[in-house]
Amino acid sequence: MKKVIMLMIILLFSPSCSSKAIKKDIEIDSIVSSCIDIKKDKIEKYGNIVILNTLWDVKSSIGECGCKSAALGYQVKIERNLVISTGILTTPKRNSFKFVINSDNEIYSNEKYKLVINCQS
Repeated sequence: MKKVIMLMIILLFSPSCSSKAIKKDIEIDSIVSSCIDIKKDKIEKYGNIVILNTLWDVKSSIGECGCKSAALGYQVKIERNLVISTGILTTPKRNSFKFVINSDNEIYSNEKYKLVINCQS
């Protein structure tokens, strides 16, 4: 009985595969690309949530890229320019970040995603 419960817990909280494919071609469009080099690391799925892990190389302050605050905003769009996820980054000096690309992979699972990063005002 304990083994069955442990297996259920592991399956619930570990990255999983599903019948819905995750598109690997997530485009990144960043207004601060000359200040921060953002690279895609890997795509993970937790239940129906799709996460994009990114690696950051901070070259200079985002103020030098025209931002007036230390925060960045992001949107995830699909091909029809529909925004499906948004967020705010308050510490852009980090060397990695996990973006929620899709909070329900049952919806929009066959779409091409675009991650748009901009200055948060």
